[in-house]
Amino acid sequence: MTFTRRLAKAITCIATISLSIALATTANAAEFDGLTKERLYVTAGTEFSRFTPETQGSEFTAEDVHDWGFGVGVGYDLLDQLAIEWDYSNKGELLATSDSGFVNTGYNYTTVTANWFPDLWYANRRYDDDWPNKINWYLSGGLSRLFVSGSANTELENNVNVMVGAGVTYGFDSKLQLRGSIDRVSGDVLTFGLSLMWYPFAPEGRGERRGRITEDDVPVYVPFQVAKSIAKGEANNMCQFTKQEETVVFSSGSYLVTKGYLGRLNQIADRFFKCPNVRIVLIGIGEGSARRDEQPIEFRRNDAVARYLIKRGVPSNKIVMTTQSYADVARGSDKNRVDVYFGR
Repeated sequence: MTFTRRLAKAITCIATISLSIALATTANAAEFDGLTKERLYVTAGTEFSRFTPETQGSEFTAEDVHDWGFGVGVGYDLLDQLAIEWDYSNKGELLATSDSGFVNTGYNYTTVTANWFPDLWYANRRYDDDWPNKINWYLSGGLSRLFVSGSANTELENNVNVMVGAGVTYGFDSKLQLRGSIDRVSGDVLTFGLSLMWYPFAPEGRGERRGRITEDDVPVYVPFQVAKSIAKGEANNMCQFTKQEETVVFSSGSYLVTKGYLGRLNQIADRFFKCPNVRIVLIGIGEGSARRDEQPIEFRRNDAVARYLIKRGVPSNKIVMTTQSYADVARGSDKNRVDVYFGR
């Protein structure tokens, strides 16, 4: 066994172990709802590849190192930020000359990859807000298996390789997405791909609620004193609610509802349906002073909480949103928050 082959196998083992640890860590840290067919997708697309084989010291001289090909695959969104995918692709042919004339080598690959969509940035979150009708980006890594064919007498030192790549996606509707990618499939093949991703079992209307909620959807921005009196209404006595049900705290400059508050918001949505004629009042705390058309951060935070409650079945016309300046609340309290009340 040559040194190159030993090194390739060592890299493959290290990458496999690292990927396994990363998957286990992500699965333990994330909320896993079990396998559902809605997360299954298939892919098909075209590819343009560049071949860089080592021909030094051989009888071959590369003539055409670019070619078009195609690929198909199937994948599954194991987690909101992680997809597992299997693909088969024909990368095209490499043309070369030898003492006997022109020869060709065809490249075909099967790959198993993990595509990671970092959700550290709110805009890159999937299965939330207006996804998939937005741009998302990902990093990928996995293993590839090479199959060669053609008239060139090609002897492979290592047909299993570590592959890395990156890409972006954009959803046309709830079922169909466009994907662009760049992948280093093996040491001598670099591929640029353009493909379609189809989710055959995705629910209709996913991602339809784009942009912020407006007054056409709900009675949105009412004066604070009016909302405060609503929150103190008869529903508190009728359903034995406390004055303030929940405070959703945000990171500075962010309007991302973190997972730690989702369970409590689920309970609020469930309690909403147990009491007739109630409304949910959201009061975003912020600096104020900005014009409404600039959409200050407190409006965005109200909007994020409202969207989640609507996904849990709360009618949009049962949610009232308003804001309060941080200067008017008790000193020492967190200004990056949304207070949630029940009222009539």
